Amino acid sequence: MAKNKVTRDRGQKTGDNFFRKTSKVGIKPSTSGEGSAKKKAFNKSKWRAEKYSFKKKLEKWNDKRTEYIRHGYCKEQNREKNQFDVNKIYEEEERREKGEANEEVIEQESGPKRRRKSFKERMQEERDEKEAKRAEFLRKKAEKEEALRKYHKEKLEKFKKLNKKTKKGQPVMKGRIEYLLEKIQRSVSASAT
Repeated sequence: MAKNKVTRDRGQKTGDNFFRKTSKVGIKPSTSGEGSAKKKAFNKSKWRAEKYSFKKKLEKWNDKRTEYIRHGYCKEQNREKNQFDVNKIYEEEERREKGEANEEVIEQESGPKRRRKSFKERMQEERDEKEAKRAEFLRKKAEKEEALRKYHKEKLEKFKKLNKKTKKGQPVMKGRIEYLLEKIQRSVSASAT
């Protein structure tokens, strides 16, 4: 009690609020009127426990696993519900009996029945498809080789024209000028068409 009196006296003497006691321990008196926007203190031991604890990691893994299993179960339920509906079948049967059948059902029933292909026929079709694919592949391969051969031939001719040298090692300009002329003519003919 005497100590409180001393601190109050000191505060009154200096005119300083530093030594005054507040009603709540650990909280500074607010200068503005906002008491609701207080920042929570950081708890390092709790953070460490959550970050490095094996128990917490195991709990997170279990939560993820149960969520994954629950999701898979709900997905399977929806799939089954959408695939097979007994009530629909009963309703269609009742309509048929009454003569109110859907047009789609009538078309399916009255349509020609297909004969299943025998094993030999299916194998023959597969062989034919394979042979057609192989022929197409070989044709494309031959076209590529021909285009490549043509490209290399043109490249070699261009190289010979542009790299001719005189006896003294000077470039021959005749070939270069001819090449430029051909290039201009090709561009003009391409733009004209």
